[in-house]
Amino acid sequence: MNKDTFCPMPWIGASIENMGTAKVCCAYDCTADQDYQTRMGKLEDFSAWRKIQLEPLRQDLLNGVRAPGCHRCWSTEDAGTDVQSDREIMNDFVNLFGSVDLDTVDQIQHLSIAFGNTCNLKCIMCGPYSSSNWVTEIQQNFNILSEYKPPVTNDTFLYYKSDAFKAIESQLIQHVKYVALLGGEPLFSPEALGFLEKLPASMRLRVVTNGTNLKDSTYELLSKFENVALGISVDGVGIHGEYVRYGTDWPQLEQNIQRLRALPNVKTFDLFYILQHYSYHTLIPMLQFCIDNLYPIRIQTVAWENYLSMNTLTENQRIDFLDQLDQFWGKVMLCPLNQFVESSNTVLLSNRTIDCLQSVRDAVDYTKSVLTTQYEHDSGLKNRLVEFTNDIDGIRKITYTQAFGQKIHE
Repeated sequence: MNKDTFCPMPWIGASIENMGTAKVCCAYDCTADQDYQTRMGKLEDFSAWRKIQLEPLRQDLLNGVRAPGCHRCWSTEDAGTDVQSDREIMNDFVNLFGSVDLDTVDQIQHLSIAFGNTCNLKCIMCGPYSSSNWVTEIQQNFNILSEYKPPVTNDTFLYYKSDAFKAIESQLIQHVKYVALLGGEPLFSPEALGFLEKLPASMRLRVVTNGTNLKDSTYELLSKFENVALGISVDGVGIHGEYVRYGTDWPQLEQNIQRLRALPNVKTFDLFYILQHYSYHTLIPMLQFCIDNLYPIRIQTVAWENYLSMNTLTENQRIDFLDQLDQFWGKVMLCPLNQFVESSNTVLLSNRTIDCLQSVRDAVDYTKSVLTTQYEHDSGLKNRLVEFTNDIDGIRKITYTQAFGQKIHE
C-alpha cells in the first residue's frame, strides 16, 4: 500500500447523486476519468460497479498512481497548506474506526446521499438540479428563465422511488458508520427524513441544510444521533439573505440557527457562505454576524454560473471591496478576543475568520488564492449579470435595489 495515494473510499464509500447515479465519493470528478469505467455507477448495476468496475481505481491508489478522477485531492495536497484533502480526511476516518479490509468491497461504511432536488428555496446562484422550486419557477417563466437555467422536470430526480434504489437501500445502511446528507434541502425532503429514521443512532451524521423550514419533529430526529456535524448555508444577513437565498424568512432562520447550534449532540458546526458578485454587499455584514454570535464560517466560491462570480465587479468596486476587507481586517485584528469571554471556541472563531478574510482578499486581489478563482474583470459577464438580475427582479418580490440600496449596474 502506498500511503501517498491510498484512499479507503473505493472500498468503504459511496456517493449517490441527486439523479441517482453513484460515484466513489462526492469529491470524485467523473469528467476527468477517461481511462476507467468508474465514472458513474447505475443503481441497477450497483454491486457489479463496486466489485468489478472500481477495481482499476483501487489498484492505482494501492500502487502509488494518482488517479485522474481524484485530482481535487491531489491539488489540495500539492498546495502545501494546512487544509486537508478529502482523501486525508477519509484516512483519518478509517484510523478512527479501525482499518480497511482490502478483500471486502460491498460493505459501505461512508455514504453521501442526496435525495433528489427537493428544496423550499430558490437561491439566486442555484438552479433546477438542486432545487425543485427553481424547476417550478422556470416552468412558470419559461420565456425568461430558460435562457439562464436548463429546463428540466422534477421527475428526473425521483430515483429514490425506483425498485433499483429500494433493492440496495438495506445494503447502504447495514454497515454504515457515517452518512453525509446532501440536497436539495435534506431537512425539507420527506424521503431524506425517512431515511434518517432508518439509520442507527450510533453512526456519525453530517447534514448540509439551509435551516429555513424545520419542524419540531426534525429537531427530535437530529437529536437521536450521538454525533452530528451541521453546515448551515447562509449568504447574507436580513434582507441580503432573503434576496440571495430567495424564500428565506430571516428572523425565523436566525432562530433556527440558534436552536440547531444548541443541540447537545452537535459536535461540528459551521455557516457555509458562497463568494459571488453579491458578496460585495453581503460579506462584511455576514462576517460581523458570525463574530457577534461566535459562529464559525467557511467560504467557497460560486460553482455554477460564471456571470455570478466576483469577476463581474468593476475595477472601482474591486478596489472599494478590498478597502472594506482591509478595514474589517483591522477591526478583527485589533480586538477580536477582547470583546468575548476567553475560550477555545473564541480563539477558533477568530483564527478561522481571519483565514477566511485572507482567502477572500487574495481572491479579489491579484495574488495566489486559497480559493479556486482570482479576480479578472469580464465586461461580457457583467452585462450578463445585469440582464439576469433584472429578469429575476421582474419575477420576484425582492429586488436588487431593495436589498442593496442601489441599481445593479452602478
